[in-house]
Amino acid sequence: MAEDIVTIRGRPALKGVSRKKSTGSRTSFTLEQKNAILEKLKELDPMEFVKVNWPKLSHKAMVSRSKLLMSWRSEKQKTPTKFQGSQRARKQRPLGAETVLSKDAESEIFTWFKSMRTEGIPVSGELLRKMARCVAAAENVGIFSASSPWLHGFMKRHNLAIRKSGNQGQVTPHDAQQRAMAFGAQVEAKMKEIGATEVWNADETPVFFDMVPKYSLENKGAKTVWIRGNGLEKRRVSVLLLGSSRGEKRRPFVVFKEVPSRNTSTQLENIMHHYGFGSQVWSKIAQKVVETGIDVRANHSGWLTSSNMCEWLDIHFQSVPGPTLLVLDQFSCHKSDQMMAKCKQLNITIMLVPSGCTCTAQPADVAWNRPFKNKIRELWVAKMICELSSCGKKLWHPSRDNVLEWISSSWNDLSEQVVVSGFRGARMLEEATKFEAQVHDLVTKLQQCKLYDVELIQECEIVEQVDPGTNQ
Repeated sequence: MAEDIVTIRGRPALKGVSRKKSTGSRTSFTLEQKNAILEKLKELDPMEFVKVNWPKLSHKAMVSRSKLLMSWRSEKQKTPTKFQGSQRARKQRPLGAETVLSKDAESEIFTWFKSMRTEGIPVSGELLRKMARCVAAAENVGIFSASSPWLHGFMKRHNLAIRKSGNQGQVTPHDAQQRAMAFGAQVEAKMKEIGATEVWNADETPVFFDMVPKYSLENKGAKTVWIRGNGLEKRRVSVLLLGSSRGEKRRPFVVFKEVPSRNTSTQLENIMHHYGFGSQVWSKIAQKVVETGIDVRANHSGWLTSSNMCEWLDIHFQSVPGPTLLVLDQFSCHKSDQMMAKCKQLNITIMLVPSGCTCTAQPADVAWNRPFKNKIRELWVAKMICELSSCGKKLWHPSRDNVLEWISSSWNDLSEQVVVSGFRGARMLEEATKFEAQVHDLVTKLQQCKLYDVELIQECEIVEQVDPGTNQ
């Protein structure tokens, strides 16, 4: 005979621990109970009544309960109608006031909301409530206040929530995608027109010395979340990254913000021999510049100027044979006369990304910048943990050498596939991608039919490398 299986639900009870008996400190009262209590309060003091009927309450709870009873008595004297009837007390609404709108009215409000969000216009709760009141007035609805409970109900019915802005721009995401596709087609057409075999993209992005997170774990209920700073919240460098559609990466170009010397001769000497740095600062970072191989400059603003861009073009494109196609954003120094003259001298064709579309049409913004900065933050966190363990609770101040090392390491760790994916994401390699897909499908079909010989393909590649001019 099989034994009965007893299913035990929940955790076993702990010894010496049981559910506490109710003290009546938290309870609700019906309308009849309120009226009965108020009748007895005519003869007794509220505090004495509480002590008699709820003796197990703490002194603080007794004081709170007595105040509640006094509030009932005062409320009954002002509005006796609230304590009449057999139902629970409800808020009295003036005659003619309405709590909800018709389905057509709500549909009109929701249609307006969708049209606003499609255009990227933020819709706050207060703005939605004002629109609801306008719709109610247009439909001759009675007194309609569009209260907070109505707003919460409207949001729940239409699956809405308050969200923080994650993307901000002058062009809608749909229009940005359409412009990116059109710009990518223009880039491919320009490559064919000038005879360029690849396209380059460069983007300037800031890197901050201080990367203290804006969010922190904290105890629930804390009214203030204090985060210590190290005084470098606004200190930054500008990094110019350069990559090609074939995955080639060039060394970064970094611009520091330094106060120039007041002496004109010293200032010129610093520009000629120290790339804009003072002699003392240059002596500290010269070794790290050599180790990392990064090109560095310094000026009063910390941003690239037309002169810096011309120097940068000489570094990377002076010895490049043939025409070059370079994609840049709408930064002012990219369109200066000095920049255009230098590009004409070096046979460089510049194409500017349409305004408001860098997030979809510029390869660096599409794929490079995020992993690049994430890696820098990882290195900053690792260094901060080491410094906190050795120096206590004092925040550590990163140096110029640390920033240069992080930039070099992060850029070197970025793979060629990520660089190429930026151009594909920006729709600049549509035809090349289609050709690669066709070749891949053809090779797959040949392999399925057992007509694809890997050894023969390798021999053909060797022959092509030895004598590209033969047809054998």
